[in-house]
Parts: sequence; C-alpha cells; structure tokens
Amino acid sequence: MKERNEFYNKGHDAGYKADELINEVDMMPYQPEYQIGYVVGYADQVGVANADQGYAGTVIAELTKKYDLPEKIMRQEVKDYKDDEMLRAFDIKMETGEDEFDESFEDD
Repeated sequence: MKERNEFYNKGHDAGYKADELINEVDMMPYQPEYQIGYVVGYADQVGVANADQGYAGTVIAELTKKYDLPEKIMRQEVKDYKDDEMLRAFDIKMETGEDEFDESFEDD
C-alpha cells in the first residue's frame, strides 16, 4: 500500500478504535485524508470483527455515501487491499445500494 500522511493515519486510528460512527456534521471539518482514513479504519475494524472482508467493502461504500466522499478515490482504497470479494461488495453497494447477499434472503 502507498505511504499515508499524518491526517490519514490519525483518521485510520480513530476509525479503527471507534465504538460508533462520527455523524456527518461532525465529520465535515476534518481534512479529506482524515475522513478517508477514518472510513478505511472503521471498515478494517468491522472486517476483522466479522472475519469478512466483503462486509468491510460494503461498509466502505455505505460510509462513502454517508460522508459524501469521492467514489473514485474510495474505490482505489478498496482496490489497494487486493481482495476481490471486498472490491465486488463495494461495487455492488455503490451501484445498486444493496449488499451482495441481499437477494439470497428473498422468498422464492
């Protein structure tokens, strides 16, 4: 992965340690790199807790929308993980708004 700046690293640490998400209004004053780091750190925490990188990709997509972050930059963040499941989940959530496994719970 590429070298990160101080804002990204602080955001990543805060996101990884967060018990709950920062709301949109409170997130606005932070530097864009902090916001990106926060989202990735939070998704890392969720992915580890659930042992599911696909779910982490979904979380990054949800938070990309929540915090109005640039989709292209966030997709590159996901691609940097080199995890196909994570990237697929991110893309599905960004394109359709649904999780990749939503359809499997529908009644036939």
